[in-house]
Amino acid sequence: MNKILIGLIILFLAFLTQINLFEVILALTAINNDNLGTQNDVALMRSLYPDPSDRNDDYLTPYLLPWWQRIIINMDPIKKLAVFFVDRKTSGFINHMNARTKYLDSFFNQTDFPYQQVVITASGLDTRAYRFANQLKNVIFFELDLPDAVKRKEKSIIEVEKKYGNNLAEYNYNVSRKNVVYVAIDLNDRNIIEKLVDTKKFDVKKPTLFIMEGILYYLPSATVDSVFRDIAKKLDRVCIAHDQHDRCIYHNNCSNPLANEQAIYPMGVVEKKGYPWISGLVCESKWLKEYFAQMGLKINHMVSSHELNEKYLKNEARKKIGML
Repeated sequence: MNKILIGLIILFLAFLTQINLFEVILALTAINNDNLGTQNDVALMRSLYPDPSDRNDDYLTPYLLPWWQRIIINMDPIKKLAVFFVDRKTSGFINHMNARTKYLDSFFNQTDFPYQQVVITASGLDTRAYRFANQLKNVIFFELDLPDAVKRKEKSIIEVEKKYGNNLAEYNYNVSRKNVVYVAIDLNDRNIIEKLVDTKKFDVKKPTLFIMEGILYYLPSATVDSVFRDIAKKLDRVCIAHDQHDRCIYHNNCSNPLANEQAIYPMGVVEKKGYPWISGLVCESKWLKEYFAQMGLKINHMVSSHELNEKYLKNEARKKIGML
């Protein structure tokens, strides 16, 4: 009861002072001494999408979040207030997280899944290794993240299995970790394939899917280039599904003025947490094709956040919020 009361007081004060949800999260994170980067924040945004008719299928993430974030998700009045805060300042970030989650999930929902290995880079609170474990029983998932994050993730999954295992049966989730290999790595070391091979469970000859969600823009451009080249050079059959920002947002010179405006606030938030966005590509077809050719890769499919919203959001009112 005390925790609920604290959550209500904090959100009420936030409303009165016109502080938005991100500031509330930053304050609570500081109080709890959570040195977890942005992973909790991203997981919360994924869980906040308000319309059940086109919400993503990640009902596992809330079980991994701390109590004060579960309050926001599970109490409808607070959730609506939180959605208002985020929409007010970020103009569509919740929509984007929902559509991006559904898009990347679509890789796993293929009738004939063509990959025998899946690598989740900067896995944070990603739940695909558990949500799709029963569906993809012969697939090994490798979860890569910084050492502290990996330890925390494995501990969290063990706790979820003990506390909520029966509750997850209706979703066909498997949190036993039998098909998961945790790999501690700093991607700035640029030895991603070497680290995977060191596990003795990764086979460079097997078809592999890499999921790089919400990570590349936190890395220096040289590191991003190195990671792409390393994967292309050492693996024969590989698909990399990733998202990336256009570098124009860092220079405030995007052709769409709205993009410049909408990037300012989230960039400031992550910078306050000590994890600034520092790299990007040029989101033009010709430039991207030439860039990936230099990396030893080729583009199979490109999609904008606007196109993701159009495809995965049914709620017309939500579509109008943040149309980048």
